[in-house]
Amino acid sequence: MLKELVEKVATEEKIKLGQGTSELIALLGDGSFRDALGILQKIISASSPDKKGVTVSMEEVEKLTGAPKSALVNDCVKGIAAKDASLALVAISKASEEGISMNLFSELLLERLRAILMIRSVPTLAKEIESALSEDDWKLVKELSVKPDAINSETLLAFIRAAQMIGRTSIESLPLELAVIEVCKKMVLP
Repeated sequence: MLKELVEKVATEEKIKLGQGTSELIALLGDGSFRDALGILQKIISASSPDKKGVTVSMEEVEKLTGAPKSALVNDCVKGIAAKDASLALVAISKASEEGISMNLFSELLLERLRAILMIRSVPTLAKEIESALSEDDWKLVKELSVKPDAINSETLLAFIRAAQMIGRTSIESLPLELAVIEVCKKMVLP
């Protein structure tokens, strides 16, 4: 619903949103119409119009809002899928160092993991899922959806539990780190 509102307002303002951008703005709005529209307005104000108007990319939204870089979320997903705890943990660590909210990082991570499972389970949803993701995110999700051992429902459940625990410990990233270690089934040694 927020995504549709963001798209409607952007269209009315003659703003072109890059693939997956409206979904990210809606997610950043955290259920609030006013917050989502405020984020969109901030992005529009900071954007430079070209001859065709203003085009807003995913990278611009990430930079202006402090959202995690998609590449960090994707590295975490790649690490989880490959059972490479180091790759996933480094991505979480970088996000934490950049001051990224672990709640937001977790939401984006869950979104990607869910997309992989949904495409594998219900291929007819592929077009809808593709429209909600950037081109790079879609490429990764599509690639991992054909690998049955990469991500499964237990993986998703581990990260849902981790998301619920964020904020209940003094180390905000700890629940995600523990979920990575649990899912990858190996301890990371220094």
